[in-house]
Amino acid sequence: STQGYSSAASDVYKRQGYNVLIDSNGLYIRSGTTKVAWIDSSTLHIGQATIETSMKLGKFSFRPEDNGSLSFGIF
Repeated sequence: STQGYSSAASDVYKRQGYNVLIDSNGLYIRSGTTKVAWIDSSTLHIGQATIETSMKLGKFSFRPEDNGSLSFGIF
């Protein structure tokens, strides 16, 4: 069930200093009192992110190159 999964995920985040809250308004991840990520309606909000390999936004793609530059592509 999703409730069991949510509880397990919540336990992992709590050990790392994060708290997960799911209510009728959305899902929230907090570090202490700081909201670090949340989903409400159909939007994922992230205050700061590190993308390790690549990122796709709609039909656009961004990927770091070995020489430090950034590749941009359209699908």
